[in-house]
Amino acid sequence: MSDWLIPLTVILVAVCTVLAVWHALHPVSFWLCVGYPLKTAHVYATWGNVALGCTLTRKRRRWRYTFDGLPVVGHATISLAQRRKVRRVQIDKPPRLGLIRPHRLGFRVNVTLMDGQTPDDYTARLSNLAHAWRVHSVRLISSRPGRVTLLATRGDPLSEIRIPLLSEGLLRVRVGLLETGAPWLIDFRTVPHWLITGATQSGKSTLLNALITGLSAQPVALVGFDLKGGVELTSYGARLSAIATERTECVGLLNDLICLVKTRMALCRANKARNVWKLPEDLRPTPVVVLVDEVAELFLMAQRARRTRSPLPPPRSSDWPSSAGRSGSTWWCAGNGSAPTSAPASPPCAPSSPAGSATGSTTRRPPP
Repeated sequence: MSDWLIPLTVILVAVCTVLAVWHALHPVSFWLCVGYPLKTAHVYATWGNVALGCTLTRKRRRWRYTFDGLPVVGHATISLAQRRKVRRVQIDKPPRLGLIRPHRLGFRVNVTLMDGQTPDDYTARLSNLAHAWRVHSVRLISSRPGRVTLLATRGDPLSEIRIPLLSEGLLRVRVGLLETGAPWLIDFRTVPHWLITGATQSGKSTLLNALITGLSAQPVALVGFDLKGGVELTSYGARLSAIATERTECVGLLNDLICLVKTRMALCRANKARNVWKLPEDLRPTPVVVLVDEVAELFLMAQRARRTRSPLPPPRSSDWPSSAGRSGSTWWCAGNGSAPTSAPASPPCAPSSPAGSATGSTTRRPPP
């Protein structure tokens, strides 16, 4: 017996060692070649019991070759003299699983909805499915009439992020990863205004720094409002066209931006264009991205200015952000406080200093 036991042990140890090294050096190929086939077999083999435990099955009557249904009292037994027959019996029918398709982080599968089911029924059972399939998470990524698509990830894609910050085109920046492992792409052409909120140390300023890094290589003008005293955006001063850190600086810079928006609106009217992106290439102005850190401070300044009747009231922001996207200006605001809903009236737009001049202590540079 020992003649074949020792070689078998050596072979098993060698195979386990090779698999462990393979998994450590290249986990994606290991998953596609070894893990995915085993996981697929497990999901298909257990789907009936999993669907029954998640209450996703429906009662159906099917023909089966079986005994008659007998009432069971205590330890009742079925007589061997009873013969089996083909009968219609009631069974639990699970939803139909489609082809399980692999990807580098897990797998996805289409599920056909049964009568009376909606995607919400599966959304409420995602945690149950994740535990049953032994994966990190299961998400419902898409749905259409009669079908849902489930995405199972075998690990946390955010535990180790290796994706670089890349520019994906004009006003498009890939700043990180989503929970599904897909790239997080911020497109200011599609959504020109963003408001980022969160608790302290939640990563608002980190996201702002990542966005500036991605936009720095693009032909856009960056304007910054750093209400933390300049500690966040001052390091990017060489790239910013303008930066304001104090109250009087913010008032002057906001007035300049309002005049810029009105000038570009006049340009669009003269050329019968609904926005700057409809203008000819030779007339299209440089896009302006306005970055505000601690946006609540701007509104708090407005409230203090109203109480003290300051001669320099901040402009009413509600007069122009709705048109800023059409004029080629995009806004990114971050803050951890709720801003008041009211603000003092806006003063008339006065002639402003050129874009390349300095007003007070606010630094202004011409757009690239």
